[in-house]
Amino acid sequence: MEFKDIIKKLRLEKSMSQADLARELHAGVSTIASWETGARYPTRAKMEWLADIFNVDLDYLYGKTDIRQKVHFDGDGNLMISVSNDELEMLEAYRVSDDTTKEMVNRLLNYHQLLFPLFKGKDGNHDT
Repeated sequence: MEFKDIIKKLRLEKSMSQADLARELHAGVSTIASWETGARYPTRAKMEWLADIFNVDLDYLYGKTDIRQKVHFDGDGNLMISVSNDELEMLEAYRVSDDTTKEMVNRLLNYHQLLFPLFKGKDGNHDT
């Protein structure tokens, strides 16, 4: 996804108008509009400000990852891990699975952990 799409999506998720975001950033509405059309891009400082406003990592804003936050702490200070949409779908499918399916998934993951080192090449990638 491109920055222009990401910024618009985040703004709409927070129910912010372009004018709301412009006020927050001390920028003009035309500036926000130009970002959302891809005509212009924010400075690094504005990108960092946007990341703070929307509580996302810069890599997410730049479109390098679909994980919004790499590291997150909950209200009690516990470390939370962000997951991609694919990982979230797998977790949700696992949660609604029956016990037999969960056991099969657990065994597969355990076998993978045991066998993976046997098939790794010197560069760390699978030889297969």
